[in-house]
Amino acid sequence: MSDTPPVLVSPTAAPSASGEAHHDPPTQHGSPSEPPRRRRPSRSTIGLTLGGLAVAGAVAWLAFSGDDTEATDTPASVTVRTATAEQRDLVDTSTLEGTLGYARDVAISAPVAGTVTQLIGDGDPVGRNTVVAEIDAAPMVAFFGDKPMYRDVRHGDEGDDVAAIEKNLVALGYHATIDADGDLVDTGFVVDGVFDAATEDAVERWQADLGVAETGEVALGSVVTVPGPSSVASTWTVVGGLVTPGVPIGTFNVESAATTFHAAHAGSIELVATGGPITSGDVVYLVEDLPVVGIVTDERFDRDLWWGREGSDVEVLETFLVGAGYDAGGDLVVDEIYDGVTAEAVEEWKNELSDEYDDVVVEATVRADDLIAVSPGTTVEDIAKLADPAPSGSTLFSYSLGETGRVVRTSIDVSDQTTMPLGAVLDIEFPDGTVVAGTVTYLSSATTSDPMDPTAEPQLEVELALDSVPDDVADLTELTVDIVIVDRLAAGAIVVPASALVATADGGFAVEVLSEATTQFVAVTPGLFADGFVEVDGIAAGATVVVP
Repeated sequence: MSDTPPVLVSPTAAPSASGEAHHDPPTQHGSPSEPPRRRRPSRSTIGLTLGGLAVAGAVAWLAFSGDDTEATDTPASVTVRTATAEQRDLVDTSTLEGTLGYARDVAISAPVAGTVTQLIGDGDPVGRNTVVAEIDAAPMVAFFGDKPMYRDVRHGDEGDDVAAIEKNLVALGYHATIDADGDLVDTGFVVDGVFDAATEDAVERWQADLGVAETGEVALGSVVTVPGPSSVASTWTVVGGLVTPGVPIGTFNVESAATTFHAAHAGSIELVATGGPITSGDVVYLVEDLPVVGIVTDERFDRDLWWGREGSDVEVLETFLVGAGYDAGGDLVVDEIYDGVTAEAVEEWKNELSDEYDDVVVEATVRADDLIAVSPGTTVEDIAKLADPAPSGSTLFSYSLGETGRVVRTSIDVSDQTTMPLGAVLDIEFPDGTVVAGTVTYLSSATTSDPMDPTAEPQLEVELALDSVPDDVADLTELTVDIVIVDRLAAGAIVVPASALVATADGGFAVEVLSEATTQFVAVTPGLFADGFVEVDGIAAGATVVVP
């Protein structure tokens, strides 16, 4: 709101709260025949505050006083500054301190006891197969995944930890060998969670490149898992330090949860998925021209399913069939039991699949090679360059499950939780004045307390996701920022400078409105004060008001 140029007006008296002009009684000087002397308008300033926020608002008391000159028929003109009343939102804000960090951070602990003989440094990048530490001169490398290592893994073992090792070995290229002609040779390696001879051979080749004994076993302590590419936020030990199992070594900031998707079947592979999110029923790739259909689930499909089978994998299959419209005329019930109705629905699905893929056999059995589990939220990103033909176990594409990027963390009093509800978008102000939007993505359901101050208010943890951060601070692992919180909002209010508000003698308020070359006091009701302005009720937008 900009001031208008000064104008010459004739002064008037301040009104009462009802809008009527108020006059002081005249004071007699000398004989009764002497005319009363007029008082010039005078203003004094007081401070107005609302909700603890100080607003520099000037409030004037107007009255008549005498001077040394006699009155004339025409009042003296005075020069005043004016401003235009506007209709807009008026916002009262406060700031809360927050800390910029990464969306995911993980603590790395020592899996075995020993002396730290090598340690990664603060700020160093952590990729797949990065040596993050050596304990008793034995390297400990980073593998990507969410399944922690908890045992020695060797030939004959099965489980999710075996599958995690296999995925990393494939991503590093140990699923195949190169012959004398420089061609990739399929070793029979398959990412199936079974530590077989092909897995053992891949482990030995990985160990040879790492410079350790080629045992064919993955010992506890040789691998730590992190969700994805990271950087070291801090280290909690030093070279030469003694560690025991569970002792923290450091904290990693996870910069991306990107990982890789691998063929879990043997044969000549052709990728069909081309990008974007994968949904249940999508053909992900072909093996010997037969389609492998993705089902979005955390389950694994590692057995054939037919009449009489029961289990959670049957339930996932039935859920997919019903959702895709293959429900045996409405008779299919999701009940974890592969019965005749389930078989009928499977035939419906395979019959339609055979219209596009000629080699599909329409039968009531779902073979392990027909399906592949796809993690919920998988979105195809970078397509891998496949050899022709690609060996089994090949990396097909990279994908991300989200939970990446930068966030701001803070804590609030329980009584303030309505100011930062889930989904709320708030301004985040950086030290250089840059403001970006932050969305509240997490509000804890349990309070935390300060053990050093038992009288402190219980706190709720809050996290806000950011789409971007200023380039000059993008490499910082931590940074203090301000979270701007809207305490009060007056939407579509008529606002004037707070200094235009005039207090009347009977306790009310008014503004001095300019009309042509004169002014008139108009009673108003003040509302929200913010940023040097005040919400008023009693005048219209566009009115010109006097600003002392």
